[in-house]
Amino acid sequence: MIVSVETNFILELALQQQEADQADAILQLAEAKRIQLVIPAISFAEAYSKLIALSKKRNRLHQDLRTEIKQMARSQPYAELEQTSKSIADALVSCTTVHASQLSKTADRLRACAQVIPLTAKVIFEMSFLEPIFELESGDAFVYASIHEYLKEVGRPRSLFVTKDKDFQQTAEYLAAVGGDLILGFGAALAKIK
Repeated sequence: MIVSVETNFILELALQQQEADQADAILQLAEAKRIQLVIPAISFAEAYSKLIALSKKRNRLHQDLRTEIKQMARSQPYAELEQTSKSIADALVSCTTVHASQLSKTADRLRACAQVIPLTAKVIFEMSFLEPIFELESGDAFVYASIHEYLKEVGRPRSLFVTKDKDFQQTAEYLAAVGGDLILGFGAALAKIK
């Protein structure tokens, strides 16, 4: 069975979000060669881009928080605030390092066992054809076009497209036309795979 995933799969694992255990179980099935995992190349770029944006946002928040706390600590009732808030400020900085490390490990695991769909001229053409039909953001449009084109080329095998992004629901009928079932959520996908 082919199981296609996208950016949210990478982020779910790297950031250890709610369905990380189910996503990891899917990845382990691919590592054991019990399923064929497929992921668009653009999903790696999107994951790194989202992590960089999140890191910048948290660094700005860290700086703003430190500045505000220093200002507040000048007042006698809040003199201890700088020391008591240190763990929160430290967490804002350290989580960036942890997430970057986890993203790198997740990407390595995926590249080792998944087929990465390259961003080709065919995919770009597919995206330009599908973009007016669906109201997807450009990253999602490239992801969907990659998976749609891949499934067309491999000849309608039984396959799943697993995502947490409800924006892809509008693509379910077109996906079915090339042999794919849209599954929302990694837990639901794991149940369907088994």
